[in-house]
Amino acid sequence: MEQKLSVQILTYLCNLIMTSPYRTMRELTIFFKQFDVPDVYGNPSRTNYTEQQLIELNNQGKLISVIEQAVDPRNFFESEIDIEEIIAEANRFLALDDLLLIKARNGYKVKLLGNRHHSGQPIKNIIFGSTGPKPDIVLRDALTNQIEITQNAEHCLVYDHHINDEAGLSWDELVEWWMSLNQLKSRSDIIERELYQRLRKSIPETSPPARNLFHSYYSFKQQGIQRLPALLPEVYLHFDPKTIIERNGKKVLNRQRMDFLLLLPYDVRIVIEVDGKHHYADGDIASPERYGEMMMEDRELRLMGYEVYRFGAVELNKSIAESNVKSFFRRIFKKYGIL
Repeated sequence: MEQKLSVQILTYLCNLIMTSPYRTMRELTIFFKQFDVPDVYGNPSRTNYTEQQLIELNNQGKLISVIEQAVDPRNFFESEIDIEEIIAEANRFLALDDLLLIKARNGYKVKLLGNRHHSGQPIKNIIFGSTGPKPDIVLRDALTNQIEITQNAEHCLVYDHHINDEAGLSWDELVEWWMSLNQLKSRSDIIERELYQRLRKSIPETSPPARNLFHSYYSFKQQGIQRLPALLPEVYLHFDPKTIIERNGKKVLNRQRMDFLLLLPYDVRIVIEVDGKHHYADGDIASPERYGEMMMEDRELRLMGYEVYRFGAVELNKSIAESNVKSFFRRIFKKYGIL
């Protein structure tokens, strides 16, 4: 990834390299030798030396490697510095240039943020929580993508508040939207419970594994996680206004509704699917065609910038669902700096 970064990041990175941990002039020289940059002549100060090296590396489009080396966990083995605090602070600056440090196997890697994959298009509507017939949707204003549900609106929810790409959509914001939708003024546990029950109602009773995942996820709320991302069930990511019958038995879209959607900070969009036998078999007979369709749709979602994770239904049996779900989401939260 070759990319020139902003002055703000250069300034922040200069301070990070010099002080976290503290490096002498000799240690700074050793640090920069690994990037094959020309020597700095004269007798510059630590700050001037570091700034000159970073400017040269930025001109060469090599600052990504410098950032990854600067936050290498091995730099902090004998230090009292909290690497997680360093990563969180670094990400506030990197977001200015649409970058994010994420956990990798032996350290941290810089990732280009998802909004580059979405062509910078903001989220305008989320149609989710469907409990009945498919909604009949029309474009009230095609130029501004203003939708209107003309039939079956009572069976689904439409989140139409602004979503800040840098913040994502949290449970608290979803509760505020729910209160606005129902003209409620005073927040309470009862109101939150009503919203939880309305969302849970949309998950088919024929899918206990999906219900177990949903219940296990929202048990995180009791742990007081700041800005817990909202887990939205039964979300229309694609939409065909016609039914299969109206199209003479032919499908234009293999999938329209996703089991769950998370909108994390920095425009990270995560689809979670729960796979029962019908995803890969016709009855009790394995179906390569069904499996192939599923994989093809996953590829399309990834190319659109979504991350796709799948749970096998057997992983979500009641006795083990909570353990598996919490273990997975803790890793996701740590990866994106939520924990």
